[in-house]
Amino acid sequence: MTPDATPPCANCQRLQAQLDALQARFEVLEATVAQLQRQLAAARKDSSNSSKPPSSDLVKPPKPPPPPGQDRRKPGGQPGHRAHQRELFPPEMLASAPTDYLLDACPSCGGHLLLSDAAEPIVAQRVDIAAVPLEIHEHRSHPGWCPHCRKECYAPLPLSIERGGLAGPRLTTVIAYLKGACHASYSTIRKFVRDVIGLTISRGQLCKIVGKVSRALERPRAYAPDFSGI
Repeated sequence: MTPDATPPCANCQRLQAQLDALQARFEVLEATVAQLQRQLAAARKDSSNSSKPPSSDLVKPPKPPPPPGQDRRKPGGQPGHRAHQRELFPPEMLASAPTDYLLDACPSCGGHLLLSDAAEPIVAQRVDIAAVPLEIHEHRSHPGWCPHCRKECYAPLPLSIERGGLAGPRLTTVIAYLKGACHASYSTIRKFVRDVIGLTISRGQLCKIVGKVSRALERPRAYAPDFSGI
């Protein structure tokens, strides 16, 4: 402090301290308000005003009102819209003969009914999963005794059976699809195979099956022509 400088008075020092405290508190409140504004903006985002998927909406956003003079559309097909219906499965895919239902009498007057050919019957098809969708085949290699060599020898199994392992082609395809296309874990695949297909299989066996498919898919890539220089 220079000799000519006047020392601040006690009241000025007290006011400066209060100002510094208020400034610090203002900065804290300002940061809190900014954080709350960011949280509020994030909470207001849904599938209608951002790129978030509809499944992430806690509450579905209200639908915008229709334009003036236009009524709100009812759910389902609109008047004049051609109906799109699932095509029926062909007869060769049916697991059993169709079940026919006939009326014994007219539901209105109780009179006798004649079978009408004027209209086609209403067809309802139902698709379900078989109770145990497993097809198990057993392959046996019987031994033979050679008196000359004095040893047993077994008949060779087909190469597809010997190298195929436990899972057949269709089951191998399902497991590889779940792992590759669906990105399912081995635990999830194991539960699906056990609970849906009805087969208990170890994680190690699943790893072998997926590895076999991966190696089979790598072979065509190894012999694929290189077009990078074209």
